Amino acid sequence: MSIKTLENTLENYARIYETSGTSKEVQDLLCKEKEFRKKFHLQDDEEPELLIVYILTHGDEYGILETHHEDDFFLLSDLYANLQQNPILKNALKLIFVHACRGDIIDGVVKNIKKREKKAKYEKVKDKEDAKLTDLDRENKPNLNSVQVTVEPNKKNFITFFSSVERQDQYTVFIISAYAGWGKSVLAEAIANKVQVEKRVAILDLRKNSEFHKALIRTKEYRELFKTYWKMKGKNCFFDMPQFIVLDNIDDLIDEYFLKMVAQLATDKVGLLISTRPQNKDILEMHLEGICPVTAISMDTASREKQIDFLHRRIGSGVNEDKLQNILNYLDYCTADDLVEKLSALEKVASYPKLTDNGNVNIYELSEHVFDCTVRAVLHRAFGLTDDKSGRFKELRKEHERQLSAYSNAFFTDKKLGEEEKKSAAVLDDYGIAIIIKPQVMVLSVTLAAYLCVSQGLISTEEHLKKVPKLKHLKILRIMLLCKRKIRKI
Repeated sequence: MSIKTLENTLENYARIYETSGTSKEVQDLLCKEKEFRKKFHLQDDEEPELLIVYILTHGDEYGILETHHEDDFFLLSDLYANLQQNPILKNALKLIFVHACRGDIIDGVVKNIKKREKKAKYEKVKDKEDAKLTDLDRENKPNLNSVQVTVEPNKKNFITFFSSVERQDQYTVFIISAYAGWGKSVLAEAIANKVQVEKRVAILDLRKNSEFHKALIRTKEYRELFKTYWKMKGKNCFFDMPQFIVLDNIDDLIDEYFLKMVAQLATDKVGLLISTRPQNKDILEMHLEGICPVTAISMDTASREKQIDFLHRRIGSGVNEDKLQNILNYLDYCTADDLVEKLSALEKVASYPKLTDNGNVNIYELSEHVFDCTVRAVLHRAFGLTDDKSGRFKELRKEHERQLSAYSNAFFTDKKLGEEEKKSAAVLDDYGIAIIIKPQVMVLSVTLAAYLCVSQGLISTEEHLKKVPKLKHLKILRIMLLCKRKIRKI
């Protein structure tokens, strides 16, 4: 999904409510379901997927936020607690933008210079600061950093952006961690666009970026590196002002040169967001240990409600929600639910022509369609190929299909790969199907792995199935074989 698509979705579907009420009125609105539904005109069966809260006010240290009413204020921790109490917001992603002071900076150090009478009314709050903290972040005060994130599975789904920091020593490097196709690049771009309001932002897509790799090897210091790189790209360097740098798709560059550059940026507290796959997150965290804190964002799977809503919006009136529910139930039955767990796969499933037919979905045909779409996307992104009938396209597809099938077969049968097979092309990771994490194969989409094994004939008989030790994998393989045979009969 592009940023433009996201903006159009918000414009068409958002419910907006503005208030300058007292702290009690604001908190009642956020925590009471009936009041919330009334103000946002929600039907009884509606639950929001996304809540965006903008707070524009005066503030102080420790999450103190004033209202527009004299001697009236509330705490950011109270806001979190109220949002957690509201049952219809349990599964919603909550983006909170706080535009408020959090203490003034004097000689580079944050100082609270509120008037004596204002300081007095906050003293009891500050004394009870620790007691007020939720489990949102026990190790730090809830608003020290410029961004606060808790979107790990089973957490409270908060992302909080601050227009200021409470203490300058609370710098952090942000890492967005997800496998191919889970939307980490879209999230990185969205965050960068928000930061760009106040800072100048550089977004670098480092996938197959030969210029950056050359500059990385030739230079010893990050300022020199970026000057060299931007000169290669014909752009001016702007390191004479505060920066926020987004390094996207860094997976091919995790080496000593790259890690040294990241450490330099972190040491100088240059705003930094890195998007990568999970296997590199731990490497980055270990390398930054002792230099600065790291805030890691891990992408979660889409809920059933979000899957139906997404498909319904993409397909339109051609398929009603009951039919979509039946299709998703069928995928669950086949243990093929990984086809709709991430955004990129959902997009491909939505473009499957037979979803609008009255007949039943064939899991083999659907998987074939998703894989075909994935091949076109990967070969276009990695090699600039758009003609799927060209010799180069066919050659690369055949080779990638062969390698991915070998990995998938090794995964299902617990077969050990040969040394040559382990030397995979880096681009294979972009398929989001199977990857090598030495010495093992890790499968990210069991459904597409099963499709590849069946389509390439690596698993086609009962003798082959006897070599699959795990019962949970036998079901999808048997169904895939059956559906392939049905197509042949037709």
